[in-house]
Amino acid sequence: MIFGGFYMRVSIRRAVVVLVPVALGVTLTGCGSGGSNPAPAAPTSSSQSSTSSPSSSATESPSSSWSPSSEWSPSSSSSFGSDNNSGRPSMGEVFTKSKERALALTSAHIVGDVKMGTGEMRLDIAGQTDGSNQKLVLTHPDFGTIELLTVADKMYMKADTKFWESQAPGMGALFTGKYVLVPASKTGGMSDIKIEGLMKQVYEGPSAMSMSAKTTPVGETEVSGTKAYVITEGPGEAEMIVTADGQANLIEWRGTPKEPGMIRFSELDSVSPFSAPSDSEVVAFPEK
Repeated sequence: MIFGGFYMRVSIRRAVVVLVPVALGVTLTGCGSGGSNPAPAAPTSSSQSSTSSPSSSATESPSSSWSPSSEWSPSSSSSFGSDNNSGRPSMGEVFTKSKERALALTSAHIVGDVKMGTGEMRLDIAGQTDGSNQKLVLTHPDFGTIELLTVADKMYMKADTKFWESQAPGMGALFTGKYVLVPASKTGGMSDIKIEGLMKQVYEGPSAMSMSAKTTPVGETEVSGTKAYVITEGPGEAEMIVTADGQANLIEWRGTPKEPGMIRFSELDSVSPFSAPSDSEVVAFPEK
């Protein structure tokens, strides 16, 4: 598996393993104040999770107004040299340039689709690479959609009806469409998922050192009609797709038939800051 791609997939899966139970724990055990509209007492849930949870509508989805951008516009010139007879730069040279660029980013947008259990799970994260201002959305057919919004050292959580009804039947009507202010004491592993960490897993995995010395010429492809370079450890292995404009901006990571998945990168250094939700959008939980 190519230079850290496997580890990014593991991290995306880990996000679900960590975030879903923690998020549910936050809502069931109660949160600190932080909104102007206290929630009514939650009804007692049954001992069994609902098996016929209603699907959330588009207006209820936390990410319905925040779709990934697939556009990018590299320049037509290239500053790469060539140390082979193909006229194309080496994979090592392009990988090194791409790593320098990626680890220096201040903001980005990553959308990843990977197989998890019986369905496909999507991670959609955008914002500052250090996690200080970001929106993270996780979606899986088994649990619905969860959004975590981090602004000004505060974390807010919002989930769709499917999440609430599948995890705690009866709570959907109370919390769907509202944010819950997550107390700092309960953020736990939720604050560990950051863009800079995902980028490091791509470029600093076990194969990264060998990739930086690889003299094989890059492959060529097109993304949205524009030339791009392909970096891979070999036939049948995962692929990293970067711009061919001399910047080597990371565009996609593509999995293999055995390890399927697609991770897309966009809005490099151009993600607009997110604002905190208004008081009317925040549900306050009484401390227990």
